[in-house]
Formats: sequence, structure tokens, C-alpha cells
Amino acid sequence: MPHSNEPSRPGALDAVDRILEAWATTRPDLEVGVIAIVQRIRRLQSRFEDALEENFTAHDLTGTGYGVLSVLIRRGEPHEVAQRDLPDLLQRTPGTVSLRLDKMEQQGLIERVADPGDRRSAVIRLTEAGRARFNETTPAHLAIQDRMLAALAPAERDDLARLLRKLTISLEDARPPDCPTRLAGLDLAPAHEARTLQVQLGVPERTGLLVRSVEGGSSAATAGLQNGDLLVRLGDAELRSIADLAEALATNEEVALTVRRGQRNRSVTLVSADG
Repeated sequence: MPHSNEPSRPGALDAVDRILEAWATTRPDLEVGVIAIVQRIRRLQSRFEDALEENFTAHDLTGTGYGVLSVLIRRGEPHEVAQRDLPDLLQRTPGTVSLRLDKMEQQGLIERVADPGDRRSAVIRLTEAGRARFNETTPAHLAIQDRMLAALAPAERDDLARLLRKLTISLEDARPPDCPTRLAGLDLAPAHEARTLQVQLGVPERTGLLVRSVEGGSSAATAGLQNGDLLVRLGDAELRSIADLAEALATNEEVALTVRRGQRNRSVTLVSADG
């Protein structure tokens, strides 16, 4: 759905507002409203990374190194993790992680031990020096982030966190194993994947969650849902997020869905759990 290309309110404008104003003047035919979100996320990421890096440097760490310590602390005793799992956990390349681990091992912050499950890999274990470095670094790390969010009231922080979580779940497909969409017997593609597939197939774009598969005997199967269905409405609202459907299934015994199949819409009722 198109978004306004104009700044949302008069008065104080940021750099992105000025970009939007320029586009509205030079190319009013372009729907550039998405820039209002994406460019702000990118600019804020850069500012947060710069501010946090100063603290890491002061403690002879990098962002990746601090991430390794954080993963190990969160794991609890014995504070260890398979090296092969770290790239996904840290969203870094294996090469970057390996180089950082070499440095941290030299610093005595971690130790490598043999991985009994994979001779080609190693287990990374936290040392007492690593625990101490984490404890030294973390108070300032959290305080910096809190100060940088000072313009937002607590309720605004909660609202922003909720919206970002919804977007993260959609883009990362980061559903936990006990997500209600799985309990209902559905495997769903998020809205952006559904629209991408529609473009590839040359059909009109419609926002919704695409059914990739339906487990036999599940409540989704009982409701008549099929592979290729597009879930377009949840009650009276557009259905754009797996997170919204998961919340509805977790808080209601059944939910009303509008499903697009071919050129027609149909209504179905999905119960929140099987049996």
C-alpha cells in the first residue's frame, strides 16, 4: 500500500524528512514513503554502533567480541557454545567470527576445546577473565543505549519495540518451536515473501501470509486450508504479520480468517490448538 511522501508533521524535521521533500519535488511519481522507515533504521544503526564501539574499544573489545561474551554468559553454566553455531547467533561470517575468536583466545577471554560432536569444529568456553571483561563492559553498554533512547517515553519505547519485533519476526521468520501457527498445523511464508512470489509469478500483489504447507489432521486441515492459500484478513483487520496471527491464536479459542484462493475469498474459522 502506498505511503505518504510528505513529512508526517510540521515543525522539527530530520534529514530523512528533507530527503522525502526533495523526492516529492523532483519525482512526485515515485512512492518513496518507505524511505521514512528504512533510512531512519539505517541512520540510527550507524549512530548506535559508533557510540557502542567507543565503549568496546575502551575495554579492548569489538562488537563481535562482546557478542561472543554475551552468548556465552546467556548460555549459563558451563558457559560454552559450539563454534559452528556462532556465525548465525552473531549474524557474522564464519571468517569474521574465527578471526575474532583467535584474538579473544590470545587475550585469555575464551578457550577452545574439542567438540565431541564434530571433529572439524570446536567448543568455545568462557574463562574467568572473559566473565570479568563482560562484567566490566556491560553497565556502560546498557547505559549508553538508555541515554540514546532518552527522547522516547517508556510507553513509546514499548510501542517501538513491539513494532520492530513484528517486523523482525516477519523478515527473519524467527518463530519459536511452540509458536501457535505451528500448533494449528500451518507453515506460513511471511508477507514480504508472499508478495515477492506474486511478482515472480506475474500476478497482482496482495498482502497476506502464504500457506506453504498444512499438517494432516491439524486444525488448519480441518478448517480446509490448503497449500498456496493466502491469509489476507484476521477478523476485520488486514493480516500482515505472523506475530499478529500467533498472538490471536494464543489469546482466543478460535479466530476468523479471510483466505484468498485463486480469484476468490472465503471465510474460515481456525481453532487455536488441535484436539
